[in-house]
Amino acid sequence: MSDQDKRTTETSNYDNSILSSDTSPTDHTTRPRNNRAVIWIVGGVLLVVIALAAGLAIWKGIGSLGGATAQGAAAITMKTGVVPLSEAQAYFEDLVQQYEYDGMDVHNEQTMSELKDSALKTLAQDRISQDQISKRNLGTVSEEDKEQAIADLDAELREVAAANESFFNPDGTLTSEQVVEEAQKYFDSMGMTHDALVAQAVSNIPYKRLLNEVMVDIKVSDEDIQRSFDEEVATAKAEYADDIFGYEITKMFYGADIPYTPAGYRGVRHILLAIPEDIKVKLDALQSELNTLQSDELDMEGTTPETDEEADASNEPAPTDSPEKAAQASLIDAKQEEINALIATIPDALAEQIAEVQRRLADGESFTTLIEELGTDPGMKAEPQKTIGYEVHKDSIQYDEAFTAAAMGLAKIGDISEPTPSQFGIHFVEYTRDVPEGPAQMTEAKRKVIEDQLLQGAQQAAFDAQFDAWFTEYEVVMHPELLTEPVHEGEFEPVETN
Repeated sequence: MSDQDKRTTETSNYDNSILSSDTSPTDHTTRPRNNRAVIWIVGGVLLVVIALAAGLAIWKGIGSLGGATAQGAAAITMKTGVVPLSEAQAYFEDLVQQYEYDGMDVHNEQTMSELKDSALKTLAQDRISQDQISKRNLGTVSEEDKEQAIADLDAELREVAAANESFFNPDGTLTSEQVVEEAQKYFDSMGMTHDALVAQAVSNIPYKRLLNEVMVDIKVSDEDIQRSFDEEVATAKAEYADDIFGYEITKMFYGADIPYTPAGYRGVRHILLAIPEDIKVKLDALQSELNTLQSDELDMEGTTPETDEEADASNEPAPTDSPEKAAQASLIDAKQEEINALIATIPDALAEQIAEVQRRLADGESFTTLIEELGTDPGMKAEPQKTIGYEVHKDSIQYDEAFTAAAMGLAKIGDISEPTPSQFGIHFVEYTRDVPEGPAQMTEAKRKVIEDQLLQGAQQAAFDAQFDAWFTEYEVVMHPELLTEPVHEGEFEPVETN
């Protein structure tokens, strides 16, 4: 089974579209991963505190830790007092539970050691932070501060609701206000009521002030931003210059912003005349049958690829070292021939429409006008494709093979192809431009992303350096060996991510 055969089956149900990307894959980026992930998003003004404090979840945030007492053994000793083992053990067990809930295997020596160190380090950081807040007189929270914290939290809740709308509003029937209400219900179900989140936001105000003082002079220069962008371009070029398959999979299915375009792409537009409904019904049925045959073939292999991308990446023909496999391959070939024969009938079925397009083009009507009036590909009705067209390469995997062949067969910009049949209908393809190979222009949005990433890295480095110095100043001694691994009572059920 060739790559194109498989791509044909995968795109058989895309209505009036040559682009496999017109039917969006399951969104893996906006749906909340689990309780903990969503909490981090909601954190907003708290997030820098939480992230820099080695991953302490907001609902057990830094500000909620109680004062140390001298009762019992000490898990941490420092100049300002001790953290009793009982408190450290309780926090450590909470941390283990959070990671288990994420579906992580934490019950091994290395991970347990890391979690013990993380728990004690976070507790020590909290004690130091409390002392520094007191010394710097940062602990007073006014009514205005509280009102601002509430306003910030409400704004962040709206941002989370909007970013995760497909999760909170799967049917698309809710208003934006109702989506926000659903988001809050979601948090309520996890014990994070609005009042609880507000209390946490208010309690973290002093910690945010402290971090602002520590990081007051941290900035990112234009040179740093440009250098980072240039590095991204160089990395993308090394990875994708000779890998069109990987480039298109990463860009099309995963939505990655790749700041480099390989050589060989051209822009094309097309007038798509849709398949008559009776032929489309038959073609869809044949495609479904082909899908089943190809799935059965993979099952016979006993080595079903983990992903469609891995299946596409394999360019080897199906083994025919057994009668069963040979028979299956013959069935697939025969079914593909049926599909090809049916596609070959489309020009006759659309003869009048084809003749109309040819006549109007010969009369000098613009391609744009005919796309608007006669074209049925929705991708051609929206910018930037409406103006500059699709970007097609001779090795493209995201288009029908017939469409790609027609696009790449045109000799010069402005040329228009003969009517070309495919599983989507009849294409008149126009060569609009050559897409330059090389780096993309750095947009303002991209600049902001890079600036935020660099700033977070600089803040993290400043945070680490400051607390390293404070650990020495406060003579912090931690005793992870005193923490006891909690009894493993079974797996937590992780929240689905797809």
